[in-house]
Amino acid sequence: MKDKDLVKYKEGFITRFKKFFSKIFNKKEKTNKESISTENSFKKSIEIFPDAENERIKSMQKLYENGELREEEMVYEDYQKLLKLYQEQISEYKIQLEKKKIELRKKIDLLKIS
Repeated sequence: MKDKDLVKYKEGFITRFKKFFSKIFNKKEKTNKESISTENSFKKSIEIFPDAENERIKSMQKLYENGELREEEMVYEDYQKLLKLYQEQISEYKIQLEKKKIELRKKIDLLKIS
């Protein structure tokens, strides 16, 4: 009785054709998604290194300022990176100083007017 209730479905040529190509293209899309995710994870792993390098240079700066590390003990590349860090910090301080000067001038001008 159960066999009579069920209707067998025959796939036509067009439906088989669609399934065949959908299987092929879906596999390629999955591999593209996997490659994109591996590229993103690789990029993230690379991006971690500059932060770690900056932290290492900043810790070297603290050691140098405390007198625990001398120039003669540093590798030339680390010494250059430390100099670059000092130059960047000095330029940032100069920018901040100029901003503060401008603010103070504005406040003085307001006080003169009133």
